[in-house]
Amino acid sequence: MGTSSQSTINSATESVLAVGGYTKNAETLSATGWSLVTPGTLPVTVNGHCSAVVNATATIMIGGYQNNLVSGNSYILSNSSGTWTAGPKLITKRVYHTCAKIITNKTANVYGVIVVGGNTGKISIASVEVLKKGATAFVLGKALPVGMFYSSLFEDPSGGVILLNGVTDTGLTFCISQ
Repeated sequence: MGTSSQSTINSATESVLAVGGYTKNAETLSATGWSLVTPGTLPVTVNGHCSAVVNATATIMIGGYQNNLVSGNSYILSNSSGTWTAGPKLITKRVYHTCAKIITNKTANVYGVIVVGGNTGKISIASVEVLKKGATAFVLGKALPVGMFYSSLFEDPSGGVILLNGVTDTGLTFCISQ
């Protein structure tokens, strides 16, 4: 696995999935060690992206540098077959953003994916985009108070998210809980 890969934890399979890193590869780390996802080859080289577990059967890889260009494309990995298919496109192309699974309807136990911040390749961005379960397109969410990149996003057990350690264009870092 090259540098700048994005990892995500799949609790259903008790494994870690590492995607990209200037490559088209995806690898899993389980109790038995590292293994290449088969066939698992992405249609593009990728770095500076994010990935999130959608459910027990799928993981989404979003944006980043794809074939060395800032991209808004997403690809969905079937965890059972190891094949990637094109997913919805972001409204705003971005790199060095973060994403996570979120609860979009706590009562009905419905999940989605949220994409936060990032960089256009020139300046940081404050936009937030949400992909709701079953949707075919991302929609805009409430923007961050300031553009930030290189941050980490975690699902809050109460249904929200926690955004950590974002860097702004002026170099400030901070924590937001939403």
